[in-house]
Amino acid sequence: MNLKRIVPASWGLVPNWAKTDPESFRKKSNTLNARLESIFEKSSFRDSARDKRCLILADGFFEPHHEQNVSIPYFCFQPSKEYPKGDLFLFAGLYNELDSDLYTTTILTTEANSFFAEIHNKKKRMPLVLDQNLYLDWFDDISEQSVNEIMATGFTNKEFLAHPVSRDLYKKDVDANKSYIIKEVERNSLF
Repeated sequence: MNLKRIVPASWGLVPNWAKTDPESFRKKSNTLNARLESIFEKSSFRDSARDKRCLILADGFFEPHHEQNVSIPYFCFQPSKEYPKGDLFLFAGLYNELDSDLYTTTILTTEANSFFAEIHNKKKRMPLVLDQNLYLDWFDDISEQSVNEIMATGFTNKEFLAHPVSRDLYKKDVDANKSYIIKEVERNSLF
């Protein structure tokens, strides 16, 4: 794959062995995220972990915070001087090509650091936002051990911020692709 190429992909990795019926696979399997601790063990991710690693461009993401059995979405972003409300960053991911220029992908997750453990306070997970010094290494033809080392130590050292947002994000009948969804709402803030 060309390192300078950005391609659209469908979220939820479909492995080669499920290519003939991806919809049935998606109904049975949740491959939106992949726990980095098991990508070389799970048949859904193993082949992609070996040689189909990608970077997934984003400027923010949502994590659930639980208060008294209520899930409250938090918008997580990486501010910069140029973009204080969120700069671009890259998730470590895996992909598979189903057909010519038809890709599926998944984001790798890991145990939460102290910041994300306060937000995602139930499962204590976070996506692996790769440090920019490791981008090219992530694409190299490297051993399973080297991939594991990158995943274990590769989380960015850049600061993240987070704030609570509207619970409309979780409503099936609401179009969440609206700008108000990432706006901070009043709450007893964690941060």
